[in-house]
Amino acid sequence: PEGKKVMLAAHIDEISFMVKHIDDQGFIRFHPLGGFDAKTLTSMRVIVHGYQDVPGVMGAKPIHIMTPEERNKAPQINDYYIDLG
Repeated sequence: PEGKKVMLAAHIDEISFMVKHIDDQGFIRFHPLGGFDAKTLTSMRVIVHGYQDVPGVMGAKPIHIMTPEERNKAPQINDYYIDLG
């Protein structure tokens, strides 16, 4: 309506990552774009955009091959990779 001022607000950003390295087994190491809690990444489904969109899943070292020290610390972003299966 004329004469009234309206403000619209929204939270429109998304967490994203940029590929840093792909190893010989196809695991993708990445750099985060934006802030978030790294421990929320475990088993998260992702889509890797490129020439084709490829589904993947976030992974980290399995607990059965972790050292006792690794088991007792919170995961860091560098502990994760994207597994394309």
